[in-house]
Amino acid sequence: MSNLRKQIIYIFLGAFVLFVLNKFVFRPYILAGDFPSVIRHLVLSFPNFAEAVMGMLVVTGILFRAKQYRNKIFKKIESGKVYLVAALFTALYTLSQELRFHNLGGNNIYDPYDLVASILGIVTIYLYLNRTGFVNSVPEEN
Repeated sequence: MSNLRKQIIYIFLGAFVLFVLNKFVFRPYILAGDFPSVIRHLVLSFPNFAEAVMGMLVVTGILFRAKQYRNKIFKKIESGKVYLVAALFTALYTLSQELRFHNLGGNNIYDPYDLVASILGIVTIYLYLNRTGFVNSVPEEN
């Protein structure tokens, strides 16, 4: 998608890098030390936040790709509606996994903090996309 905003790529890569750093550096260090429980909850729940952000960006990309086709139904859908549908799909998958309705993302242990982190990730990226957009503006075709 040549019109993808650079900031979207940076957000996705940043979330991925922080996810990896959290898993291999921050989390082991925090869990081995004597840190306050709020810090422990943050490093344990951060992966859910990052996965929600990255997941929503992937779903949004898929929906915008579908929108690029000449199908008149998809072409007419406004960006704000694309973000809403992406948020709903992402929430459906993520929250149903957190609530253990399925185990498609691997072993999952229910934790209310993980649920909150997932919701915060979805809401954060949804608000960001509504404010800034996902793709650069392109002239409409007739």
